[in-house]
Formats: sequence, structure tokens, C-alpha cells
Amino acid sequence: EQLCAAMQRADALRDDAAASQELRRALGEMEARCNMALELLGERNERIEQLSEDVQDMRAIFHAQLELCVEQLAVARAELARLQGAGDAAGGHKEGTGASQAGATSNGG
Repeated sequence: EQLCAAMQRADALRDDAAASQELRRALGEMEARCNMALELLGERNERIEQLSEDVQDMRAIFHAQLELCVEQLAVARAELARLQGAGDAAGGHKEGTGASQAGATSNGG
């Protein structure tokens, strides 16, 4: 009976050892998958941060260009007003000048 019990314990230990090896293999696979997922997540977060910085840069460039356009428009309007004023002063109020001013004003604004 002792021999039979020892054989049963040996079989049980062998089964436990096999199960333990299988669990270790599965754990290794899970760790590898987890590490890969973390690496991909880190790369995604870096990409998101990079894109956010790019958007901020593009917004700054857009605002700078918008300010430049506004300044150029103001200069052009001032130049137009100066030219219209010089034309009115030199030629007096000729016929059609008012119509051209009205057209320029409606187009400019």
C-alpha cells in the first residue's frame, strides 16, 4: 500500500510539474504581449504629443500670417484713401468720382 501511495504521489507531482511548466509558458507569453502593448501605447502617446505640438505650431503660424494680412490690408486701405484723396484734391470733384469711391468702399469693406 505504501508503494501504491508513493506512486500516486509521484504521478500527482509529475502532473503538477507539467501544469506548472504550462503556466510558466503561458505567463511568459502574457508578459510578452503586455510588454508589446505597453510599447505600442507609449509610441502612440509620443505620436499624440508630437501632433499636438505640430497643431500648436501651425496655429501660431496661422495667427502670424493673419496678423500680417491684417497689417497689409490696413496699409492698402490707407494707400487707397491717400490716392483717392490726392485725386480728389488735384482734379476737384469730377463726374463719376463719387461712384468710383462708392464702388471702392463697398469692395474694400
